[in-house]
Amino acid sequence: MRHVVRVAGGAVLALLVCGVLSVPLLLWPVGLGMAPDRRWMPGPPSLGLVVAVAVACAAVCLGGGVLLVVRGALAAGAGLAGGWGVAVLLSGGWLAGLAPDLYAPEGMYRAYADPFSALSVDEAAQRAQAELRGATGRDLPEQKARVGGCWTYDGGRRGLVEPPGSGMLEYRATLPTPPGQGQDEVDRIARRLARDHKPTGRSYEAAFQSRDGFVVQLLPGDGDTGVVVTVRSPCLRSV
Repeated sequence: MRHVVRVAGGAVLALLVCGVLSVPLLLWPVGLGMAPDRRWMPGPPSLGLVVAVAVACAAVCLGGGVLLVVRGALAAGAGLAGGWGVAVLLSGGWLAGLAPDLYAPEGMYRAYADPFSALSVDEAAQRAQAELRGATGRDLPEQKARVGGCWTYDGGRRGLVEPPGSGMLEYRATLPTPPGQGQDEVDRIARRLARDHKPTGRSYEAAFQSRDGFVVQLLPGDGDTGVVVTVRSPCLRSV
């Protein structure tokens, strides 16, 4: 029983030591999840810091474990060294500075990066106008804008960047309806779009995405009169 306690004590000590040492590393994924906007997302810990944590954790646990074994404290040494292995397995390497994402951070940013379309500006404009006509069912006066907000991973900077000149095309038109029937028309158009578009955005939004990344958003106009239809292209390298 005494040996079991010593093994467990060594393992707990290893987990505590590696846990404390890895706090600067764990703050990175926490910061990614808490960032209010992609421009405020923290960069990954430096490679030097990652290596230092990995070396320190291994030195304390593995080196200390071997030293204890040499001095005759076999159970405690085995627990300390085994605790390092447990820390690696349970955390996927994060508690020991060995997680692959710490050395190649692109995977951590993949969920936050935008896919870029291969369409030219002219092709994207034609597609956006076609989506607008498809949603409204007619040609209407439209407003055109170029908007930013496209982010991609930059290996040199080891983080997300907004490429200069990139962005999306946005087309907007208002479909007239009788007073008080804007939401009814939104629902009607939404049912039609749902046949060949997939819902996107928040659950309470009437927004649909085409197979090639064009998003159609429907909103009732002021006073529930008319429908504001907005079509946004996928991200383009140059707008």
